[in-house]
Amino acid sequence: MIIQTERLILRPWCDADAESLYEYAKDDRVGPAAGWPVHTSVENSREIIRTVLSEPETYAVCLKEDNKAIGSIGLMVGKQSNLGLPDDEGEIGYWIGVPFWGRGLIPEAVRALTRRAFLELGLSTLWCGYFDGNEKSKRVQEKCGFVYHHANRDIYWKLIDRVLTEHVTRLPRDVWESSVRPSDRITIRPETHGDYKDVVSLVLRSFREGTDYSDGTDIVALIEEIRDSEYYIPELAFVAELDGEIVGHFLFSHFPLSRTPEGGHGGAADTDVVMLAPVSVHADHLRQGIGSAMIRLGIAKVKEMGFRGIIVEGNFRFYNTVGFRTSSEYGIFPVSGYPMTEPRCQMCMETFPGSLKDRGGYVVYDMYYNA
Repeated sequence: MIIQTERLILRPWCDADAESLYEYAKDDRVGPAAGWPVHTSVENSREIIRTVLSEPETYAVCLKEDNKAIGSIGLMVGKQSNLGLPDDEGEIGYWIGVPFWGRGLIPEAVRALTRRAFLELGLSTLWCGYFDGNEKSKRVQEKCGFVYHHANRDIYWKLIDRVLTEHVTRLPRDVWESSVRPSDRITIRPETHGDYKDVVSLVLRSFREGTDYSDGTDIVALIEEIRDSEYYIPELAFVAELDGEIVGHFLFSHFPLSRTPEGGHGGAADTDVVMLAPVSVHADHLRQGIGSAMIRLGIAKVKEMGFRGIIVEGNFRFYNTVGFRTSSEYGIFPVSGYPMTEPRCQMCMETFPGSLKDRGGYVVYDMYYNA
């Protein structure tokens, strides 16, 4: 992922950045301010790039003029954060080399990552902390709209033992009045027969323009096959409307797990687990929080209906933000498709703690011709 602002490029770190990182992070005014020790060598900086700075949503802050790393910014989501946050909240951390202080570069980077967190990743709240006495970091957060929430040294004491007091600030989503998300204006309702034509048009365009692996015709065929099967659950098929136009569609269906990788299923009556698929968002409204809004509502409905769990195959970086975890953690394994090259793409969610304990099985699509 690469993010561009007026003056900056935020991009993944690479080994070639080690010398630039060492050049700035060896200064004792930089490392400790970011919760790090002072870097001791280029090789030490390279090791930090390969470990700490290789995490998802961690970016080198670079000037557009030369693409050279001058700082770092990162977003930690949910339990990955220092605060142990809920799955829909995140924590931003940052630093920048001393020669670049006072130029407004870090506020520019923070605003860009904040927009990504809200508009593309669907997070509801962001947190950011500064060490007691670090007035520069405090001003950065105030410039970006963060408001004081509380001070609690115990939260950080476990991780950074030289911190005596930690001020934590919170930025509610609605602070960004200039970036009102379309997802805040959508209506999500059960699909009807009258929606089918619009759903077909939506799905075709969503996949043709939003993916590089499908033109949408196979997805339409799968939806129609599910609707005609015993696995269809009418109460769990939805459309999302924005200003009267259908901009999203998703459904959950019965999905009996197979006891063996070779397949073989019972009927819908034999399952208490559902599959979330397909999910489609209008090509003009991708990365605007609509998908996460749809899925959160759907999850609530699935829980209301008493199912034990949900299975989904897709982008784990997105689905992890709404509570899904790698399916192997529950003893549920893929046997075909994209998850075989990236196992984290096959995910599950429990509807209540322990609901998938000892459930286990294999995700085999042999009940569908078009899957």
